[in-house]
Amino acid sequence: RATFPARVCLASAVGQVSAHNRSVSDDLQIWLLGGFRAEVGGRPVADTAWRRSSATALVKLLALRPGHRLHREQVIDLLWPEADPVAGASRLNKALHFARRALSPGHLRLRDGVLSLAAETLWIDLEALEAAAGRGDTEGALALYAGDLLPENRFDDWAGPRRVQLHATVVRLLLDQADARVGRGDSRGAVVALERLVDVDPLHEEAYARLMRLAVADGSRHVAMRWYDRLAEGMRDQLGVEPNDDLRALYSDVAAGR
Repeated sequence: RATFPARVCLASAVGQVSAHNRSVSDDLQIWLLGGFRAEVGGRPVADTAWRRSSATALVKLLALRPGHRLHREQVIDLLWPEADPVAGASRLNKALHFARRALSPGHLRLRDGVLSLAAETLWIDLEALEAAAGRGDTEGALALYAGDLLPENRFDDWAGPRRVQLHATVVRLLLDQADARVGRGDSRGAVVALERLVDVDPLHEEAYARLMRLAVADGSRHVAMRWYDRLAEGMRDQLGVEPNDDLRALYSDVAAGR
């Protein structure tokens, strides 16, 4: 995982405290990348503190929303679309109760029908990554990328749009990182960035083309051909198609020693 401010890391070692000792003035850190976790005042919130998956789902949903706020009716529609109004309200009340016990009552506010996350300092890894990317800090943004957005919720529609957005951002960042490393003569570093990219997007043709060219430049034709074979196999299995014309031509040139 990425490294975080020393005060957070040091405070994490102090141990956990019960929710009734916490207040909204406590910093709240939420991680959504590679799996959900939270810290209050630098202290980890234990998995067992949540009691219900609906409690974590509520916090995750608010953490993903711009401004970290939603009307309670929107929350019900997103988390329990099949529930009737009475059942949906009951589920929300239970989720809110257990989420407040895991964090603190002040960290989850309900005012005029609007639910919101609140803290003196609210830090969310996804927001930090997007902010770093927005100011051109490619290395800083990628240091925060610990994995897919909420992999435990990969089949939940409410997380889908931000997952697609994050995927596009990370792919662009890794291509930029590879370009920067090639620009300063760090071919091995560029390969590492592109290998990470094809882990994120196993069928990204441009990444494979770059990996093939770097392998050829390094005198490793067999490695370039293996990269093509990996892509072609994946595209046939998953999409039922062959790599694009440019990649097939590149493969022919490599195989022929041109």
